[in-house]
Amino acid sequence: MNFRVLLESLKWLPASDVLQAGAVARFWHSAAESEEVWSSLLFDRSEGLLEPATLNLFPTSKALFQALHTYHHIAVVCKSIYAQFNIQTKSTEYIELATPTTITRASYLLFLPDTSLFACGGDINSLSYYDSGLTSAYRILPIQWTVCALPAMACRRRYPGAYYYKGNVYVFGGSDETLYLASAELFAVARKEWRNLPDAQVGRNSFTPVRFGLEIYLVGGSKTNTIEAFHMEKRVYRSVPVQLPGRVDCTSVVSGSILHAFTMQQALTIDLVTEKIGGSRRIPSNGYVWSNGQPLIYKNQVWFYYWHVEAIVSYDFGAKFVQHKSFEFSALDRNS
Repeated sequence: MNFRVLLESLKWLPASDVLQAGAVARFWHSAAESEEVWSSLLFDRSEGLLEPATLNLFPTSKALFQALHTYHHIAVVCKSIYAQFNIQTKSTEYIELATPTTITRASYLLFLPDTSLFACGGDINSLSYYDSGLTSAYRILPIQWTVCALPAMACRRRYPGAYYYKGNVYVFGGSDETLYLASAELFAVARKEWRNLPDAQVGRNSFTPVRFGLEIYLVGGSKTNTIEAFHMEKRVYRSVPVQLPGRVDCTSVVSGSILHAFTMQQALTIDLVTEKIGGSRRIPSNGYVWSNGQPLIYKNQVWFYYWHVEAIVSYDFGAKFVQHKSFEFSALDRNS
């Protein structure tokens, strides 16, 4: 069956009718397992072969959205410009958002499973490393390119870390106008409200939280080489008996029970079961390695936005650390 033909035939139906159609739901599910279908959809979309009414059907399927916008894409937002890098084609697409935002490289971005991109914190392009942290938060729907401003956080946060799990966004650290923050907040997505969380043991910013089991790991960050684990049910922190090489920004990703941490010129593997470092390799980092969003693992490679050199990088777990020229933040800033 031609998937595009099916989509075009459905575009005249109300979304509720489409969702209630068992045969269509089964087709969505089977398509979610097919990389060939995703490749075809991405090509048809890039060639303009899908009508806007058809594209509007995509957000009704979580699997479709994740495949189109998180499985193959890394997003960067700057004010009113949404840029996404396609891992498969190594190409960049720019879209003008319907509403301007205060999102910058100092904001943290998360794809949520309900078809939206969540962003929080940021700055106002101040030259000082500490000041101008923002309390703002947004949700962006990348298919309609609409922006929804959310209630503000309780604390200003520049370069925070965030993680989504079962209806909640957990936001940790960052910096305000005076110091690195140990405070944390939780955003209940359905209720659209913020709640305070206990403070961490160490203030940190410029790090990417990861999850293993019921714990969110806070790995490194500016001025610290420590790792803490936050238990989401018990709401307590514990120190992990591992120290990173250097007190610098850090990007992390978990594959199975292995934590991969990228610090300045080092790629480390940490076994989260034994909580011991399994290995370390040098990488050509050219400075601090930090991504303001979750890395992706695609075809046995880690991909993420390398904030300091304005490029996407890929790392194949030991052999190569490759920079792919993608988009320039300075250009985004000028265009927005």
